[in-house]
Amino acid sequence: MFAAAWQQRVKELKEEEGAEAAERLAEAKKLMEFQKHQVLMKSKRKAAAKMEELQEAAQIQLSLKDQDDIFKQYANECINEYASRGNTTVPLQRMLNKKEGLQPFMP
Repeated sequence: MFAAAWQQRVKELKEEEGAEAAERLAEAKKLMEFQKHQVLMKSKRKAAAKMEELQEAAQIQLSLKDQDDIFKQYANECINEYASRGNTTVPLQRMLNKKEGLQPFMP
């Protein structure tokens, strides 16, 4: 009788251990899925931030190019006006070419 009760108790303990192991495995899988989700979300946020940074840099570059174009147009108008008065524009051209990298003005 004691042996039968003992065997029954051992069987119950093994079943409990199996159930606990299955529960731990399910929790581990759940945690792993959550961590995968976190990694994916972090990756998406990082990619979105990088894209935003690249778009901002492109916008700044376009703005700087627009400003350069406006300045070049203004400088050429000033040089044209100065040349129309019969003055030499060589000093202005040298300074602009040195500082701004503009093409020499040819009236």
